[in-house]
Amino acid sequence: MYISNADKLNEDYTTVVIRKGRKIEFDVSASEVGSILSWEFRSEGHDIKFGILRKDTSGTKTEVIPIRRVASHQSEEIGILNCEVPAIYSIVFDNTYSFLRNKKVHYSVRVLPPMQETEASTSVE
Repeated sequence: MYISNADKLNEDYTTVVIRKGRKIEFDVSASEVGSILSWEFRSEGHDIKFGILRKDTSGTKTEVIPIRRVASHQSEEIGILNCEVPAIYSIVFDNTYSFLRNKKVHYSVRVLPPMQETEASTSVE
């Protein structure tokens, strides 16, 4: 039994169009030490810039995943980030370098709670 990419996208993905010369940025909160921020995305037809910033309590942003061009039109981009401190993380899809093309991006971003000590260890008998 096969599942097409279109079927997969309809389940858990959000679709946005990033206008030429623009970017979108949205925040997710990781309120517990050890939370896992995970992402999956793909773009249609062309690449897109992607990165993640961490905001501290004073509002200062620090790049934790540098904003760079990703060939997500060729293969899906998948990644995780271990959130070492509770913070607000900004997800950035940047199309400011493109003067001619809007970009359609399908993405899924999740914050998973930290694994419990008992879940992290496995018993060997």
